[in-house]
Amino acid sequence: MLSTKRKMDESALNREAAFFFVRKSFFTLNEFLLIITILCVLSIILFPFLFRARSAMKTVQCAETLKRLTAANSAYNDEQKCFAPAAISENYRWFGQKENRGGEPDFDFSDSPLYKYLGEDKRIKTCPSLAKLLKKNMPVYEKGGFGYGYNENIGSQRYYSQYDFWEKQCQSSGVSKKKIKEPEKTVMFTDTATKIDASGNVYINGTFAEAGFCKSYFIFNKGTPEWGTPEPTIHFRHGGHANVSWVDGHVSREKMTFSKDDWGKSYIGFFGPKDNTLFDPE
Repeated sequence: MLSTKRKMDESALNREAAFFFVRKSFFTLNEFLLIITILCVLSIILFPFLFRARSAMKTVQCAETLKRLTAANSAYNDEQKCFAPAAISENYRWFGQKENRGGEPDFDFSDSPLYKYLGEDKRIKTCPSLAKLLKKNMPVYEKGGFGYGYNENIGSQRYYSQYDFWEKQCQSSGVSKKKIKEPEKTVMFTDTATKIDASGNVYINGTFAEAGFCKSYFIFNKGTPEWGTPEPTIHFRHGGHANVSWVDGHVSREKMTFSKDDWGKSYIGFFGPKDNTLFDPE
């Protein structure tokens, strides 16, 4: 009898232990809801920090690319005694060449005048902050430039030549670095973008597209401002700022000071004063 009772007691204890173990192995509904609530609160708190960290990383990547392009252009100047041409023709830009302006393929960057001066790694990637705005199979505009625009005022002879700025004699070479009075205050490259319609023409309410040139406040021709203010292309896509590289090699973040029409709604505009002070070679 004692043996049988002992076995019954041991069996009861085992059942209680098993029940306790199973009960503690699973969350109650309240415990589960509490954990979910804590995770949601943490995600709300951390998301802005993670977003800003990711945006900051994209800004740094973009700035490094501008530094590389600026260094390559300086190396070009050291060898050729002038900066690279911004646009020799409709099919030949600073970011490469193509056979047909209106069709595929895209500009071939290996034909860029800067290509050989980029060092061992010659790859240039589209600015990650612009890449997410570009749609696939979009109409062809100036498909190239990677979201960076070259200052045409130092990438041509339009300040010195008696030829019109679209003529080859004016476009075949950039300005010599020696002619630039204040390299630390003269723009070389900026973040750029434009918007285009279904036919590939500039359209303020269209879709985002690459723009290979950063437009200054005035368009110069034969040494004088000949037209009014062009459609802007400088893109302030990094938290309301644009990365800007300067002739002396440093890169800064600039805030939009004004725009034109409704371009500012797309963070496209100008920085600095309402003149060409920061874009003039002299």
